[in-house]
Amino acid sequence: MQGAPQGRLNGPRPPAGATPGAAERAGRLLAWLLTQRLEGYEKSFKMSPQTLLHNRYLAGLPADRLPPARLFEICRELGMPDVFLARLQSDLSGADTIHFGFEEGSHSGIFKIYLEYWKRWNDARIKGDESILLHEAFKWDAQDGSKRTVANYTCFPRLSRQQVMQRIAGIYNCDTAHASYGFVKDLVRLAATRSNEQLMYLEVSEEGKPRASFDLNFHAAGLKLADIRHQVAKMFRHYAIPPAQLACLWGGVATKPLGHLSGGLSRDGQDFLTLYYDPLG
Repeated sequence: MQGAPQGRLNGPRPPAGATPGAAERAGRLLAWLLTQRLEGYEKSFKMSPQTLLHNRYLAGLPADRLPPARLFEICRELGMPDVFLARLQSDLSGADTIHFGFEEGSHSGIFKIYLEYWKRWNDARIKGDESILLHEAFKWDAQDGSKRTVANYTCFPRLSRQQVMQRIAGIYNCDTAHASYGFVKDLVRLAATRSNEQLMYLEVSEEGKPRASFDLNFHAAGLKLADIRHQVAKMFRHYAIPPAQLACLWGGVATKPLGHLSGGLSRDGQDFLTLYYDPLG
């Protein structure tokens, strides 16, 4: 592969945090990814009760530019469990893009490998399929290998905005007064004033776990995070996240383009919202 380094990942070491070993590996991985011709690159911040996580990124490479042997080498360096390595090898065929993700928590360092099957989406649009498995994601905690999961991202390519909101309401047990549902509703309404393009909507489930969440793509709307500051501040208050954390975060992200939004209920039943943005925009 042109531009692919040999040997171990190299790059600057980020500041040590609660998970210095995982953060170091994540920093080396990102430094290497940024030398490649990426399919996409996003950073994000995740809000949940009394918690803000902002050391998070997601970057993708076309599968045909990442030989399987090199992919498996990287996965081993990141500590991917053997059971995931075996499954990754069997499920890799047909994937169009490989995405690498990381999330640092106060006592965790979560690595993520996504297989994206984009050709399936095109086929589903042509055939008129109601849904299609678009992503398969392997996620594991570098601090505790027993904490791992496989997530499936199912795309519903034919839904109207109204139908999307109906499905999201179902995730919140049809509680349309739920603060997070209101946040999503506001963003969907705002996006509709900027673009008539159909929203890409996915639902996320985890094998053997009760997670129920969604993902909405807002790229076509051309929104900046600054356009939704009021709504974000409201959710900070809802989640009881100190205002100082919003002030510290906002200076570095306000001008960045909004990419997509995920939310719903995590595997432990906790309400969350995550905003993804283009850090280079």
